[in-house]
Amino acid sequence: MVDKKFGRKTEQEGEPGKIDGRKIRGVAGMIKPDLKRVILQELKLDDWQMEAETLAAEIPGWDSLSHASIILAVEKAFGVRFSNVEVLKLNNLGDLQRLLDSKLQ
Repeated sequence: MVDKKFGRKTEQEGEPGKIDGRKIRGVAGMIKPDLKRVILQELKLDDWQMEAETLAAEIPGWDSLSHASIILAVEKAFGVRFSNVEVLKLNNLGDLQRLLDSKLQ
């Protein structure tokens, strides 16, 4: 099945646990609640469905201007620092979650 809003395959089509051939990590492809909370606070959203494959552009208010403030808010909330190269390599929220997890180990 193809999600008409974002034009990507849903998990029901193809291999289980994958979307567009990309492996979904974590429980049902969700990001952790603490990261979600920081992002929602920074974007001033009550709630929004965030999964590992979610792109920043799919989240209301997350644009090129808010991107830097979101990354800074994550760094501050978790006491970590990301290099510019690390941030540039992020493709979706799953990548951000994995980068954050690697910094917290």
